Amino acid sequence: MEFVLTTAHLYQRLDGHSHGAGDELYARQLDKAYDHGTVKLVLALEHLGAYQWDAVPRGGGRPGLTLRRTSRSEPSTTFVTESPFLVSTLERAIKRRDVERSLLLKGTALPDDSHVPPYCSFGGEGTPYMRHLIPTVGFIAAPWTLFSSGYGLEQIDFGLLRRQTLQFADFLLELRGVAQPTIAGKYTLYRKERRAGKAVCAT
Repeated sequence: MEFVLTTAHLYQRLDGHSHGAGDELYARQLDKAYDHGTVKLVLALEHLGAYQWDAVPRGGGRPGLTLRRTSRSEPSTTFVTESPFLVSTLERAIKRRDVERSLLLKGTALPDDSHVPPYCSFGGEGTPYMRHLIPTVGFIAAPWTLFSSGYGLEQIDFGLLRRQTLQFADFLLELRGVAQPTIAGKYTLYRKERRAGKAVCAT
């Protein structure tokens, strides 16, 4: 198990390429390692424990909107590559830890079978890995969390942070001893199709 801290949103395009400063470069390395059986899954986590923010009128006769924190959790989405095993394991972990306002999705748009994978974006840091056909789970809370310039510790719901952390710990523990093809699901086929010349998602 590796823990990787990438440059993420604010610096990933400094070299002029999408995700070029961190995740994309690492995804290329893992893509090669996957064929040697040394990689099974990438888990990309963003914005754990996020409170919900609402865009509300500024008030006081001032124009425009401002962001105001609520007491609710920000809606979260766990994107998962096409693997029945991963989906069912995640679903159990979410329910076990009672993490409300959670979605499980395959991608951010409708599928397009002209390329592999058919979904080209997770809307977050998991995207480069799934585009390189590595089984991936990407968690993100959005949308307004992304737009708060004053984000600090006081903006984090630590009870929710703990439940989400335990959720993904439970998930990882269930992967012990599971064979790479079971985790991969359709990505085993997609990798074969890529080798045969099928188009891939643009990076």
